[in-house]
Amino acid sequence: GGTTLAAGTYTFNVTNAGPTAHNLTINGPGVDNQATSTFTSGTQKLTVTLSNGSYDFYCSVPGHKQAGMDVNVTVGSG
Repeated sequence: GGTTLAAGTYTFNVTNAGPTAHNLTINGPGVDNQATSTFTSGTQKLTVTLSNGSYDFYCSVPGHKQAGMDVNVTVGSG
């Protein structure tokens, strides 16, 4: 399971409507811990340029990645 995107620049609109603070953190080729701030409500934008390779999109709040807030994203044809 995972998501495949074409290489390029993306702006992710990250919305948190729940009572717990979260963030979006992205790691991968050319992207080193780029993240939104940790926030409890509203929407934040995160713009990143993705190259071919494998990325990890997750929440860096302790325990959240382990709880399943983690998506592997493949960029390019693989």
